[in-house]
Amino acid sequence: MIIFTSFFSFGFQREKGRVLNYTLKQGLSFGIVNSIVQDDKGLMWFATSDGLNQFDGNTFKIFKFNADNKNSISGNYVKSIFKDKDGVIWVSSRNGLNEFSADKEQFVRHHPSPANNNTDNDVSDISQARNGDLWLSLNGSGFCSFDRKKKSFTYYNQSTLPILASNAILNIFEDSHNLLWAGTRDSGIEVFRIDKNRKLTKSGLDLSALPDARINSIYEDSLGNIWIASSKGLIFFKRSNGKFHVLKLNTFHGSNICLSLLQDQKKRLLIGVQDGGLYSLDLN
Repeated sequence: MIIFTSFFSFGFQREKGRVLNYTLKQGLSFGIVNSIVQDDKGLMWFATSDGLNQFDGNTFKIFKFNADNKNSISGNYVKSIFKDKDGVIWVSSRNGLNEFSADKEQFVRHHPSPANNNTDNDVSDISQARNGDLWLSLNGSGFCSFDRKKKSFTYYNQSTLPILASNAILNIFEDSHNLLWAGTRDSGIEVFRIDKNRKLTKSGLDLSALPDARINSIYEDSLGNIWIASSKGLIFFKRSNGKFHVLKLNTFHGSNICLSLLQDQKKRLLIGVQDGGLYSLDLN
């Protein structure tokens, strides 16, 4: 831990470069951006709390819910945007999952219904399974998998998966070693092992030292290690020895609420910190 502490205390550098600001004045639909993705055509997508924004470098195109158009996006509060392995854009909402048809520039709506009704389909996060299906976190209703070919859902909650400690799942991620990571709203992380039949069992990892925190993001780097952005710091899982480390970052404003994670082309981990800015960590 001394090595990690020293590394994180002095490993961050200030980057010099040009920063462009895009606000409501430039056409952004809302000032709170929850997720950003670039599609295969180079277009930028921004999930906001009031509409989905597509940006071509010059102008914004806004997609919003239209009660008279069944092919509009199903809700204006957009939490997550995800590009799958085939380049398809998927968008979450508080009223289900949206699949964007690029040819027609319209949406196909998919409504998860874990309680067999249409009132409990708040999708908070989207990721992809190794078999090509999608994983969806359902906020307070557990999580589910979505079969892209059959257009069907399989639900996981405390009723269907008794080993699940909480239904308040905010994000879900399947790593390259058949482990499924579930981030909760306020009780930390849960980890399951996926067997050859796609059945979930307890992973066997020791999670006792991890904080009961809100999990905001889960990311696997190019070395196979897992990074977890939480409300109580950055959590690092070292694959080679199966151990966790909770890291306190030396941030500009002293904030330890980590929100987002991404590895760039130079093998640097980018860490977004609430009220603390953006930090770069060299993974080499």
